[in-house]
Amino acid sequence: MDPDHFIRWLEVTLDTDPVPNKGKFHFTPANGRAWVAFQFRSGIGGVVKVVGECTRHGRFVGAREVRVTEGGCATMPDRTVRERIGNPQIRLPRALRPGEVVEVRTRLDHASYTGLALKGGTHVREMPGFYVKQMLVYVDTRKVSEFEMTSAVSPNPLIRFPLKVSGGGTLRVVFVNSEGQRWEAAQPLRPSA
Repeated sequence: MDPDHFIRWLEVTLDTDPVPNKGKFHFTPANGRAWVAFQFRSGIGGVVKVVGECTRHGRFVGAREVRVTEGGCATMPDRTVRERIGNPQIRLPRALRPGEVVEVRTRLDHASYTGLALKGGTHVREMPGFYVKQMLVYVDTRKVSEFEMTSAVSPNPLIRFPLKVSGGGTLRVVFVNSEGQRWEAAQPLRPSA
């Protein structure tokens, strides 16, 4: 993850799924590494594919089969969950050292549903999806990452990603949902000597 040689993005898909695109995760050298952990829904399982792009070596693909319980994408929402959204959180390790790549954990209380219902063996759209659509990561005003998500992301998403600790500053995470609502959490970066 050097300025002239880094992974630009990773995109996660499951082509056989009712919501095939699970998310696209953009990185910069400020991440220090390129990986992401998150939970997503699947209606039928199949082969999860991750496509990545390196600034020097172009695209690469990884794949792995997953099995799921039928109907995961077609879970109908509890109407009261829309009232309990917000509360963005960031969790960093206790000790930060300059140059170290650490795991950042972010979370937002937010419902997630695809708007699909399983009827007669087919997924049918019954309502608009409602989900966390985007997560932007900044250190002060410099953008570190951008995560584009879909209605396949699980409710109350916990998203883990790397960050390379440089000097001080403030880590900010901005969540945007499918209706344009925004929430922000911030935490100071205080590296120890």
